This record gives sequence, C-alpha cells and structure tokens, in this order.
Amino acid sequence: MIDRDIIEAKFDIIERNLKFIQENYSGMPPEEIEASYKDSQALKFSLFEIVEPA
Repeated sequence: MIDRDIIEAKFDIIERNLKFIQENYSGMPPEEIEASYKDSQALKFSLFEIVEPA
C-alpha cells in the first residue's frame, strides 16, 4: 500500500530543492559553481535529495 503522506513529503522536498536550485544557480556558469566548494556541495546535496528514494 502506498502511503500518501510519504509521497506528498517527497513532492515537497523535490519542489523545495528545485526552487532552491533555480533561484541560486540558474544562469550561473558551471565553472563558477565548480570553483566554489560551498556552491558545488549545496547543488550536489539538493540534486541527491531530489533523486533519493523516499
């Protein structure tokens, strides 16, 4: 049986992270992200959280 609360929580995580990525990294050259350890780690974590299973 699928738990609706788990699915809704996962969608919330996806939406939150996509918004974060769009607001902070849209249009930023990849070289600039790579040059900043903080930015590259934040982006990696956001992407990881989007794709990890619930």
